[in-house]
Amino acid sequence: MFALSVAAVRVDALKVSAPTTRTQKRASVVVRAEADAAADEYSALKPTSVKDFKDMSNEAIIEEVVKCKKMLFQLRMRQSTRKEYKPHHFGILKTKVAQLYTVKREREIAEGVNMRDSRELKRKDRVANIYL
Repeated sequence: MFALSVAAVRVDALKVSAPTTRTQKRASVVVRAEADAAADEYSALKPTSVKDFKDMSNEAIIEEVVKCKKMLFQLRMRQSTRKEYKPHHFGILKTKVAQLYTVKREREIAEGVNMRDSRELKRKDRVANIYL
């Protein structure tokens, strides 16, 4: 379940002082195990561009939005439970969601869908999936 890597092992400062007794001179070592699954999921997060999503289908865009919103939810949970997280991942994911919605709306405009119909479609998608 947990993997121990060389990067995860940290040796705290060596506590050495003038020995007044025999037990006073000792080294303190702290070993921390990190979960690889959580690290792998967020390590691939890089800033994106709208050009990256232009060739995706509408279904793939919606799947990517759901995936990003799930990750945002998991990040908020990590934040609230005071686990380790990187705050810049929030910005990356929010930007990615906005870019995906922009590409989707551009396609709707090209098809002639007005804003009212677009909002109605978005509401129907939201009912079908809790992360939208």
